[in-house]
Amino acid sequence: MERVSSPRVADNYTYGLVYALSPADEDSLDMYEGVPEAYTKDKVSISIWHAGKQVLDDPGKETATLMYVDRKRVRDGVPKLEYVQRMRREMLEAGEMGIPMAWMRTTFGKWFDVS
Repeated sequence: MERVSSPRVADNYTYGLVYALSPADEDSLDMYEGVPEAYTKDKVSISIWHAGKQVLDDPGKETATLMYVDRKRVRDGVPKLEYVQRMRREMLEAGEMGIPMAWMRTTFGKWFDVS
């Protein structure tokens, strides 16, 4: 597993949502995401520092997660309108779940209007 540093180090953190997947869900997601042609899967160790519903037994403890990575399309480009609309909706939902809108504007504002 790749080691991810503690979010206490300045500028060495990100916000995100973590979901529990059953093996069947993972298989479906693999097919939808085009694994292994379009995306690869990496196991990454992360520290979860906040959960909206406080479902964590031990906040800050390292947890193994699965991350889908596109290693082929790594340059800036113009996203399709359908993708922009979907991502904007998902970012607004993430904001409702506690992801800071200011962080999303700074991070994704170049591509998406997340007002």
